[in-house]
Amino acid sequence: SSGINAEWPLRPGENLEKCENLKKLDLTVNFIAELTSIESLRSNIFLEEMYMTGNPCAKFERYREFVVGTLPQLGRLDGIDVTNTERLEAVQDLPNIRKSIVDEQEDYVLQQQKKKEGTGGRWYTDIGAETQSSATIEDISELTDAKKKKYRLRLCVDTTA
Repeated sequence: SSGINAEWPLRPGENLEKCENLKKLDLTVNFIAELTSIESLRSNIFLEEMYMTGNPCAKFERYREFVVGTLPQLGRLDGIDVTNTERLEAVQDLPNIRKSIVDEQEDYVLQQQKKKEGTGGRWYTDIGAETQSSATIEDISELTDAKKKKYRLRLCVDTTA
């Protein structure tokens, strides 16, 4: 099948529900922290493959379960096949998974706000005690707002249908 690849400065889910033949979506390294934004992709019934690695939301504890439960049409997520068992369990537990994701999103936003305030709400003696994962988040927060707003989406649409 032939496909069209395009890049647009969009946020995840914005107007993508109108791309009826969307088969593959690459949101890699787009600074996405609001994982619930993918809920707008439910109507993309032909969406088979999606990549979200390198985004803050991909580090959330129940990230994969949420994406698979929200978009059960996916066959692959981040290059890993979705199993039928994984899909069934995620769909059945989606309300609990979603609550966990919403809590993590809120925690992430609070964490970012504290970091913008300077020391992140820590005593000065704790400043040098960064872990590798928090240093990565800090690196992201130091990027300019202009760079954060530059989202790249790669779409693959089947034009044979």
